[in-house]
Amino acid sequence: MNFLFEDINLNSALCGERFFVQCDSRAEALTIIEEETNFDVNNLMCLGIYHDWEAEAMGYDTY
Repeated sequence: MNFLFEDINLNSALCGERFFVQCDSRAEALTIIEEETNFDVNNLMCLGIYHDWEAEAMGYDTY
């Protein structure tokens, strides 16, 4: 599964950034974000779950 997240912190330089996390659950996605990115999981919104081909076509970074 590919979970699409967006940074929604208006006070952050990362605000509006979107990225995918490819894993099996939302809980696993949050762990990956905490370990591998500079994003604050408290300031993210999950925008949905996408198929591999959809995520590839959208072109966002994938973790």
